Amino acid sequence: MNLFELFVKIDANTDGVEKGIKQAQKTTEQYRKDVMNLAQTYKKQGMDMSSAMKRAYSEIDKSQYQTANNSKSDSKKFALNWENAGNKISGIASKIGSGLKVAAKIGTAAIGVAAAGITALTTTAVKNYAEYEQLVGGVDTLFKSASKKVQGYAAEAYKTAGMSANDYMESATAFSATLINSLGGDTEKAAEYANRAMISMSDNANKMGNSMESIVLTYQSLSRGNFAMLDNLKLGYGGTKAELQRLIKDASTYTDVQKEMGITVDASSMSFDNIVNAIAVVQGKLGIAGATALEASTTISGSLNSMKAAWSNLVTGIADENADFDVLINNMVESVATFAENILPRIEQALSGVGTLVEGLAPQIAERLPELISTALPNLVSGIETLLSSVIEVLPSLLDTLLTTAVPSLLSGIESISSVLLENLPTIIETLASGLETALPLLIETAVSLIGKIAEALPETISTLTEVLPELFSAISEALLTDGLPALVEIAVELIKG
Repeated sequence: MNLFELFVKIDANTDGVEKGIKQAQKTTEQYRKDVMNLAQTYKKQGMDMSSAMKRAYSEIDKSQYQTANNSKSDSKKFALNWENAGNKISGIASKIGSGLKVAAKIGTAAIGVAAAGITALTTTAVKNYAEYEQLVGGVDTLFKSASKKVQGYAAEAYKTAGMSANDYMESATAFSATLINSLGGDTEKAAEYANRAMISMSDNANKMGNSMESIVLTYQSLSRGNFAMLDNLKLGYGGTKAELQRLIKDASTYTDVQKEMGITVDASSMSFDNIVNAIAVVQGKLGIAGATALEASTTISGSLNSMKAAWSNLVTGIADENADFDVLINNMVESVATFAENILPRIEQALSGVGTLVEGLAPQIAERLPELISTALPNLVSGIETLLSSVIEVLPSLLDTLLTTAVPSLLSGIESISSVLLENLPTIIETLASGLETALPLLIETAVSLIGKIAEALPETISTLTEVLPELFSAISEALLTDGLPALVEIAVELIKG
């Protein structure tokens, strides 16, 4: 049975899955409306819009919006949409080579086994989708007509920024309100700037070893006019307003990088959109820009992050009735293929290196082995002799201890066991009799069958023995006369002499 047949068979009974998905459906519009109203209240109290939206989402209990009317149309698409991926997986296997085709089959079986736990997977999918729904609500609120553009960037973030769509939107909305304001409310342009910022942040994390959380906080602080965290980016600029101005001025002089990126930097502007462009240009000058996309296609760790993000997007799509499942699966399979292309040469090199190591060590070991044996063996034999001598020396006292202590204890134990056995003997006999009564017909039937089979085989067995026995006796006689008998005579003579 192949992977897809197994999926179809498992998916034949998906009541639990469909029930879980149905319960996860929400009256989305009412939910978002209530969140927006609460967020507006917090904004009036002095909070920025991004923080207000996050607080509103965290405080409104989404479970109250559950309804049985918004049921998911068809959960079987998860199982059956893997068919398109099957051909690509086969293609990957053929590239890898015959040795790893076996591993690919094992991997396929493992995926099939994992499909048996589809209800557990659905739980994760529903959780991811709940987060996705909240994040999309925030993006809709901030970017309005440009929301789809941001969502499109988020869908591609698994390879451009090495993160899932959810992670992308969560990070982007953290500073987007200020970004939109700095661009005069132009949400289309703000979507592009936010994407540039996200890619810059991811490039910095991958190239400089900074944590993404730290970088997001840095951009947030810069959006609020706080420059203290600028040095977290490790671009050679300290955490002051003067140092940020220096960064912007430097970036404005890198006209070649600006031209390559298709952006401009105003040397005198401290607006957040200009800061985003300036950081991107400086990172381009330092060779940091594009690190994530490059690593996603050429390095093991980068392609692994991309694969993880693509998988997270796929899991989220399981609970999204509007998700393009073919695209999600294609993204996942392509990221797996890229990861395989990056890691397989390293595995091949490692195996080759081990082979070379063994090949180099083998002659040296073979050369030293006789010397090692001649040096170590006498000591080993001497050690065994010493051990045996010590055991023989203590044997009398050991026997005495056994006879005076262990034997009486053993006899006492046997007496106790015998008492218990005799006390319970009637019950044991009764149980055995009852068991024999039940099992006897089966035993007789089995014995009759066994005797019949022996009887059938006996003539052939006797015939074989008749053929073999003369040869066997002849071989024994020959061995005794040629080797055994002279040796026995020699031993007897030695005994007589001694």
